[in-house]
Amino acid sequence: MKKEVTSLANPHGRLRLLDVNAGIFESIVPGVVAVVPEAVLLVVADPPDPLADLTRLLAKHDRVVSTGTFLDSLRFATHLAEGRRLPRAGRGGGAEREHQHHRGLGASQYGIGAVTARLTEAILRDERIGAPVGSFHAKDGVT
Repeated sequence: MKKEVTSLANPHGRLRLLDVNAGIFESIVPGVVAVVPEAVLLVVADPPDPLADLTRLLAKHDRVVSTGTFLDSLRFATHLAEGRRLPRAGRGGGAEREHQHHRGLGASQYGIGAVTARLTEAILRDERIGAPVGSFHAKDGVT
């Protein structure tokens, strides 16, 4: 089986993973909720926000959080801390943007692991941190 890589050239990006991962979530989430109905559920798989919506529907509660843009936000903060000049939209720099995007993706399993650990810790300790995560917004009906 050919391994697919998330790429800026792929028009569907991570959304191509939705159907397969939704099937997995449909088989797992109801069992988790049956055993631990009060649990906060943290969605880490791609695409995180659509899967958080599905998890909320399957769990029949709103205690669902996705990793959202936490990892991307950390990458951005790292670029800022390094003092890199960020290319402006619409002003060329396409090659530089592509380079910066891929530079941050080299070993993303470590980054998402750190994000998952941090969010899990915050949830377990009820730290009430501010983090760029996905959660359901009832007024707008969106995660």
